[in-house]
Amino acid sequence: MLGGSFGCQWAVELAARFPGRIGALVLVGPTVDPHARSAVRLAGQWLRNSVRESPRMTPLNVADYRDAGLRRVLAGFGASMRDRIEDKLPHVDAPVLVVRGGQDRMVSQAWAEEVTRLLPRGRLSVMEGLALPRPRPWARRGCRRLC
Repeated sequence: MLGGSFGCQWAVELAARFPGRIGALVLVGPTVDPHARSAVRLAGQWLRNSVRESPRMTPLNVADYRDAGLRRVLAGFGASMRDRIEDKLPHVDAPVLVVRGGQDRMVSQAWAEEVTRLLPRGRLSVMEGLALPRPRPWARRGCRRLC
């Protein structure tokens, strides 16, 4: 299973809630760092990261936010801030590859290392840039290394 950004919280929730049902996880840019858990700080990190994303992502992001609507976007943002992923990580029994982009301003190196340390079977990989351009092949490669 692959989770990216806020999707990491869903992946960890499922893995912790249903032990043994998920063979391996890849967490790409796990949020939310408990040391930066405030709306202002998270929004600032998101804006700093956004200017470094590929311009090709802008229309996709705008369409996603438009389709979801402001109310849902804000509700999702609030729910992700209340979700304490750090409390669930120790309960994930599957092997986990944590991936951080070396230029990611949303996910600090310290937080990526803490996520990895909290996982019983976690491993960290830091790559160039912000995010994975093609996550499927990367996820398969990561799972082969883990499984």
